[in-house]
Amino acid sequence: IAFVFDRSGSMSGWKFLQVQHALMTLVDQLTPSDRFHLLAFDERTHAIPGTNQLETALPFQRGKAVRAIEELFPRGGTEMEPPLTQALELLTRHRQGDRDAWLVLITDGRPWEEDELLEQLAPHVKGLRLFLLGIGTQVSERFMARLALEGSGTYEQADSLEELSLALEKLAMFVTLMIISKFVSLREVPGFDRLTGLMALLGITGVVLL
Repeated sequence: IAFVFDRSGSMSGWKFLQVQHALMTLVDQLTPSDRFHLLAFDERTHAIPGTNQLETALPFQRGKAVRAIEELFPRGGTEMEPPLTQALELLTRHRQGDRDAWLVLITDGRPWEEDELLEQLAPHVKGLRLFLLGIGTQVSERFMARLALEGSGTYEQADSLEELSLALEKLAMFVTLMIISKFVSLREVPGFDRLTGLMALLGITGVVLL
């Protein structure tokens, strides 16, 4: 799983604090059978924990990443093309067998050239699980929705603290399902999508997988 999240100046206040706390919690709940990477971006991209590879979620690596997230603060502008490209390249390069690969994008901004970026990213999101979260009125809902449709994903829009809290709860649920799906296989059931099936078994409703 790769987390790409916005730490630009416009994220200051409740938006950044909520996202920061949620990411720290999500990383801490990963298991040693998971691999993860985080990319925080403003006009530059900051890799956590600082390498260009997926880290095995051992306790030491999780703790290191949580501390790095805790030290971040909002700054600068918004440039999401480099971190998205880097995350997709990383997930593609390290894809393993039939394991789901996940990309999480959290931002309150928009790319400079939406159509060009969509055309660039589209071939690389096929087969990935996407969770895209837009915060506030400056987000390009068109870009986020189209990117979600290009992959196997969902797009959430949050315009208030309450909506953001609910969206982050859904993200936590998705990560939990990712962890469970490594141990429960529903592939033998004809026409039964593994993730959708798990959600039904757990009684989870209200989330749409596009």
